[in-house]
Amino acid sequence: MMLSLVLILLLSLSYLVFSSAHSIITFSRLDKLTQQTSNESLSARQATRELAKSIAVKPLGKLLPAQHSHKFVVNSFSYKGAHELLVEQFSVATSSLEGALQYKESFVKYPSILALPNNTKNFDVDSSITEKMFNRTLENFSHGYLPSPLSTNNCNDLQTKVVVWIEGNCLLTAKSVKHSSAKNPILLVVKNGNITFEENTTFYGLLIIIPSTSNTNKVVLHPSAKLTGLAISTRSITTDIQGTTAFSFDVLQQLQQHAALFKIIPIPGTAYEY
Repeated sequence: MMLSLVLILLLSLSYLVFSSAHSIITFSRLDKLTQQTSNESLSARQATRELAKSIAVKPLGKLLPAQHSHKFVVNSFSYKGAHELLVEQFSVATSSLEGALQYKESFVKYPSILALPNNTKNFDVDSSITEKMFNRTLENFSHGYLPSPLSTNNCNDLQTKVVVWIEGNCLLTAKSVKHSSAKNPILLVVKNGNITFEENTTFYGLLIIIPSTSNTNKVVLHPSAKLTGLAISTRSITTDIQGTTAFSFDVLQQLQQHAALFKIIPIPGTAYEY
């Protein structure tokens, strides 16, 4: 009797040990699968967002290298608004080369400059110009709104940047803006500083002047300097304009459609996995 009881207890204990081991193995497998799925999901989401950022500045055909850890399917739709304003919608479906999970999300690509002024005189004062052109009040307009700007405190080295934000004085020379042209205009924002166009300086683009609230800033345009596009200030400034200025809607429109000025944002509610 005692032997039978011991045998029963040993069998029960063996069953419990086997069941526990099986449960642990099953849980481990499920945990591993869950972790793998989570990693695939995060990786696919990151790859989708990285591709979306690239879409803002590059043609689709030049986005991906020959070897990539994910497969992409991109569908795009284009729309035109007032003044030929180009807006594009992208749908990106992403899947890993090894996994079965797919991630899909849609995005909107649009110009930072939402509207262009007509028949505005150079060096006019318009305290609401940032709201009209960028849909941002002056208080909320900062370099953070602009896509990948060169943000610095002088104009000594503008590199070949199209979007430039200066906090301080700005001395423009023929060399510093040599990459500026009617086909490649510049967006230059100068805040709290004086601006000087040196001799033989030719500037194409949009100059937004945000003067200091405590001092009256000054703009000097030397006789052989030339500005084509638009220069406008949010407050009164002192000007010494001896060079040539010409308002150009065509230059502003070229700037508006420049790849460097486009922004891209995800459309809420369009992200899902399957």
